Amino acid sequence: MRRRDLPEGLPATFRVIDAMARGATRGQLRNPELHNPHHGSRARDEPTCVEEAAVQLLATLTQHPVALCGTTAAQIHRMPGVADWAPDDVLHVMTRTMSGRVRRKRVEGRRGLERRATTLVNGLPVTDAVDTWRDLATELPLDDLIIAGDWLLGPRSTRSIDELSAALRPGDRGAARAVAALKEIRAGSASPAETRTRLVLVGAGLPEPELNVNLVSESGWVANVDMYWRRWNYALDYDGRHHRERGEQLDRDLDRERLIRASGFGYDRVSNKHLRGDRPEVIGIASRGLRAAGWRP
Repeated sequence: MRRRDLPEGLPATFRVIDAMARGATRGQLRNPELHNPHHGSRARDEPTCVEEAAVQLLATLTQHPVALCGTTAAQIHRMPGVADWAPDDVLHVMTRTMSGRVRRKRVEGRRGLERRATTLVNGLPVTDAVDTWRDLATELPLDDLIIAGDWLLGPRSTRSIDELSAALRPGDRGAARAVAALKEIRAGSASPAETRTRLVLVGAGLPEPELNVNLVSESGWVANVDMYWRRWNYALDYDGRHHRERGEQLDRDLDRERLIRASGFGYDRVSNKHLRGDRPEVIGIASRGLRAAGWRP
C-alpha cells in the first residue's frame, strides 16, 4: 500500500481517528512507509529537526493551552549551552497545573504553564526565553546555564539581568543554581565561546574584563574587541572561525592587529584551540599579556 493511497487532504502528521473519518482503512494506516511518532498518530516522514518532531507531537494533543518547554523550548529558541536535537531526544511539553499531564512515549509532560510566559517561534508555542532559561536550571551544569544567560543579554538584546532575576521564585527546583548563575552572567557577550573564555580566565584568578569594548586612541576609534582590561590597557579577541581565511580577510586581520598595538594597546587573539584541556592555553596567553601591561596577581 502506497502513501499516495491515503485520502486527500491529510496533513504531513495526522491523527488516526481523523484519517479514518476521511475514509482511510486500517490497512492503509498500517502502511510500513508511514511513521508512527506517537500513539494514535501517523506521519509521512521521520522528523529531521526538533521543529518537525514538535509538530508531530502537537498534532496529537487535545490539551489546551500547551507549550513546549525545557530543553525542547531551548533548542527551538536556538539557545546555546543545550545539546543539539537528536532523533531519540525526549520532548518536553507543559500544560496548566489543573490540566492533565501529557503522557506519550518519549515525551515528558510538565505542569505549571499558567506561571510562565509563552511565545511563538517558527509557529510553535514555546515558553518564553527567560522562563525557559529559569527551567533549565534543573537540567544544565552551572557554566552552561551562565552561557545561556549571557546569550539572553547579548549585544543586541533588550533584556536585562533584572528580568532573569525576576523570573526566579523561592522554592523553585534549581533556584540555587540559577542564583549562582546570575552572579556570573554578564551583558554584552557576543558568543558562547566568548563567555566560556571569560569563565576560564576569571576561574583561573585573572581579573574580569569588560565585554565588547570600542578601543579609542587620541587619533579616534581603533577597533571593537571582545574583552578589555581597561586598567592595564590590554585587549583579547576570540576568533571563532574554523578555518583561517586567506587573501583580503587575512590582510584586514593583520592590519587591524597592527593598528591596535600601534595605538598603544596590549593585544592577543585566541581560538578554540586555546580553550582545550585541563589548563587551557588561553590562561597563559592572557596572563602574560596582562603582566606585560603591569598587572600583578
